[in-house]
Amino acid sequence: MSERTVGRILAYLEGSGRVESVASFLARRGRGKGRGRPRRPYAQRKPKGYEVGHPGDLIQVDTLTVTLGPGETIQHFSAVDLFTRFSLAEVHTRATANLAASFLARLMVRAPFPIRAVQVDGGSEFMSDFEEVCERLGVKLFVLPPRSPKLNGHVERMQRTFRDEFYTRPLPSQIPELQKKLDAYLDHYNRERPHRALNGLAPLEFLAMMQEESAPQSHMC
Repeated sequence: MSERTVGRILAYLEGSGRVESVASFLARRGRGKGRGRPRRPYAQRKPKGYEVGHPGDLIQVDTLTVTLGPGETIQHFSAVDLFTRFSLAEVHTRATANLAASFLARLMVRAPFPIRAVQVDGGSEFMSDFEEVCERLGVKLFVLPPRSPKLNGHVERMQRTFRDEFYTRPLPSQIPELQKKLDAYLDHYNRERPHRALNGLAPLEFLAMMQEESAPQSHMC
């Protein structure tokens, strides 16, 4: 996804009231008055006792280096919602903060629920542009302590699922074609693949069940 596409997505979210305006964001952030600002001005450690009780309360995001063949290495971005296990992924030739920011923008549009917080490791791809977009979108950004991948266990397991179920099959090496294959796999994963933690339901089946149970009941006379 290009920087121009990210801009269009942010403009769409701003127009729908899901994102504050650029002027408001910059005024609050104090750009140009940043002397003495911390290196990670928006990121924070996840508070103790932070509860995940609804879809979108916490999305774990990570990157994975995948070798498709001799001299063919790609960077795979993964995101998984802890409550529903709904997942999205993108493939790129590099893992940069700009690409991570575009991935987050795509996730905000495609997720079937609002996203309130994301959790990442301390990789450089989750700094600068990525952190700024989190702040612009009003999404809390939790960063793991050093050398603690187990705290991102859900997305780590999702990475293994991608390795075992997706990257073991014959795949194209060109990014656009590979992304199409990945999107098809994710559609199957989110709509049809049973998940043990969801009592045998697929993520979107589980989400639909939760929404039905929480919907107000009408009483016909």
